[in-house]
Amino acid sequence: MRGSVTLAETYASSLEQNASRVFWAATALKNWKFIGADAPVAPLYMRIDEQYHEWYSVKYPDRPKLKHGAVMRFKKALQGHPESPRLWAILIDDIIQKINLKP
Repeated sequence: MRGSVTLAETYASSLEQNASRVFWAATALKNWKFIGADAPVAPLYMRIDEQYHEWYSVKYPDRPKLKHGAVMRFKKALQGHPESPRLWAILIDDIIQKINLKP
């Protein structure tokens, strides 16, 4: 990845570990039922950027070249990408609000 990545592009709010432990302890003490789930990820398509083009041409020199502006489907999560947490937070926040819940 080239250039700099700012905190504004990578930050995603999350519950810190101590707060999580307090939540689970209070839930157990009150004998509340709580259901936690991870949202299924729909097929993910992304426009290929210049860095991926460069990496692909070095990694696979014998394969056909990728077209600029092309879109490809990703088969795995993009964990580890600097913007993943922020983009996920935006997506899940939007979904929660659309079903009339408060994030």
